[in-house]
Amino acid sequence: HQGKYQDIPSTPLYGFGHGLSYTTFEYGDLKPSAVTFRRGDKVTVEIAVTNTGKMDGAETVHWFVSDPVCTISRPVRVLKHFEKQPIRCGETHLFRFEIDPERDLSFTDGDGRRFLETGDYYVIVKDRKVKLTLTE
Repeated sequence: HQGKYQDIPSTPLYGFGHGLSYTTFEYGDLKPSAVTFRRGDKVTVEIAVTNTGKMDGAETVHWFVSDPVCTISRPVRVLKHFEKQPIRCGETHLFRFEIDPERDLSFTDGDGRRFLETGDYYVIVKDRKVKLTLTE
């Protein structure tokens, strides 16, 4: 039970990026420009966000990257980009994130060297997820 409370949950009350708003937003599906790519390629992922409430508002989209299988232990997901845009009620805004594999998918090992492995990666926004595959 080390690091845990005995009588209350040890999980956070609100998740990262939680905020209060006077309106609601609906997220579309993640749409990548390619699902398979190489080291030198760049991939753009888009998501449409619609203000479904009765008031204008601003929404912050958090782009996370996850590497489910790696030769070293990595965080479950890493925040790589975020963007906040005002969206009028009833309107839709298209958010974009350009992924550079060397910048966004590589990781630093225990010796301080950057490395990039081929394989599957996930881009995550809210409860949406899309799989991308890096090849040789």
